[in-house]
Amino acid sequence: MKKISALAVGLFVLFNLCSEALADEQIMRQYESIRDMGMGGCKITTGLYDDNFFANPARATANPTWRFTLFDPSIEVDSHLTQNISSFTGSGDKIQNVASTAGDNNHARLETTMPAWYLPPSDHRRWAMAVAFITSSQLDLSLRDNYSISDDAFIDVGPAITYAYQFLQDRSLSVGVTGHVTYRLGTDQPYTIADLLNGRSFALNTIGQQGTLIDGDIGVTKIFPWHPHGIELSAGASIDNVLGGKYNHNFFTPVNGIQGEDPQDANRIYGLGVAGKRDIGPFHDLMVAIESSDIGNNENGSFYRTLHIGAETRVGYIFKPRIGLNQGYPSAGLAVDLKLVEIEAATWGEELALNPGELQDRRYGLKVSLQL
Repeated sequence: MKKISALAVGLFVLFNLCSEALADEQIMRQYESIRDMGMGGCKITTGLYDDNFFANPARATANPTWRFTLFDPSIEVDSHLTQNISSFTGSGDKIQNVASTAGDNNHARLETTMPAWYLPPSDHRRWAMAVAFITSSQLDLSLRDNYSISDDAFIDVGPAITYAYQFLQDRSLSVGVTGHVTYRLGTDQPYTIADLLNGRSFALNTIGQQGTLIDGDIGVTKIFPWHPHGIELSAGASIDNVLGGKYNHNFFTPVNGIQGEDPQDANRIYGLGVAGKRDIGPFHDLMVAIESSDIGNNENGSFYRTLHIGAETRVGYIFKPRIGLNQGYPSAGLAVDLKLVEIEAATWGEELALNPGELQDRRYGLKVSLQL
C-alpha cells in the first residue's frame, strides 16, 4: 500500500509540473503507406500496390507491372518516442522517469503486406487483381495531465483481395472493389490513478478488446481526354469500409479472458482528389495531386485536417523523391528502387488536435521491400 501511495503522490506532483495539455484527437488509420505520407498523405489518385487495399481499389489498374512481394516491413515512430525511449528503459527512479514524459504522445507503427501478388491489366486484359495478407500494429502511449495513461493501440491481422476493371473504349474509367477480413486486438481505454488505487489491473484481459471486421471498399478513377500543356489530368474517389468498419464479429477470438467491448471502429471513410502528370526535363512521371481523405474518420475535426497536397517524380532510373503537405505540415520522402529491393523513407507531421497548426506530431518512416 505504501508503494501504491508513493506512486500516486509521485505522479500527482510530477504531472502538475507539466503545464502542456495533451490533445488526443488524432485520426486513427487502419493502414499507413510510407510512400503516401512522403507525398503529404495523397493516395486516392496516386496510390499503387499496397495502397490498393486501403486507399482507392480502382488504382490497381495503374500498377506499372506485376509484382510478388516476399518481404516488406514498414516501421514508423514519432520524435517523442525517440526522445523518451531512454525514460521508459533507463535506470533510476522509474516513476520519475516515466512521469517526465507527461504531455508527449509516443507513437509507433509496424506493418507488413506479405506475401502479396499484384497483376495489372495487359493489352488483352482489362481487369487487375491484388491479393495480400496484411498486418498492422499501432501504439500511441501518453501520460495525460489529468493523471491518466492513454494507451490507444491495436493489432490488425487478415487477408485482403482487390479487383478492378477498365471501362470505355480508351480504358480511361476504372472501377475497383476490395474485400477485407481483419481480426483486431486492441484497446483505447485510459488507465487512471483511481484505477491504480482500486487495484484494476493494467493487463490485456482487463483493458483489451477483440473482434473481426468483414467489410469492403469501392473506388473509381477517370483519366480525362484533354491534356493542357501536356499534362495528363485524372480524378479519383473512394469509399472505404462501406459497411461501417465495425469489428463486431466474434467468430474468431484467439485471446482468452478478454471481456471488453468490441474494438474501436475503423469507420466509413470517404476520399476524393485530382492529379496531373507529365515529364518536365529530368523529372520523369512528375505527378502532383490535391486530395481530401479521412472524411468520416475526422469526428469534430476541421475539414482542413483532411486536406493533402503532394508530388512525386522519378530522377534517373532508381531515385523517386517526394514532397507534400499533410494536414498543413510539410512532408518529404525518397525511394531507392533497385528492382528486387526497394527502400523508402519519409517524414511528415500529423495533427493531434482538432485543427491544423495546434499540435504537430513529427513522424519518421522506413520501409524495405523484397519483390519479384
